Amino acid sequence: MVLLLGVGRFMSQARAITNTIGNGVGTLAIAKWVGALDTVKMHKAFNGEIEEQKPEVAKAQAVYSPAQP
Repeated sequence: MVLLLGVGRFMSQARAITNTIGNGVGTLAIAKWVGALDTVKMHKAFNGEIEEQKPEVAKAQAVYSPAQP
């Protein structure tokens, strides 16, 4: 019984790793298929050549809120 529990834990971890890799490969395959994959940017990211970009921040707009009585 102890042997089965040890193997079960190892197999669970192997399934999780396989699932994660499969999800990544599937995502890349579908993106390439529909033309949404930027291969130049992907290769730069894999090679560590892309610098971290700051996200654009939208300017806050004043919103009129009438006072509640």
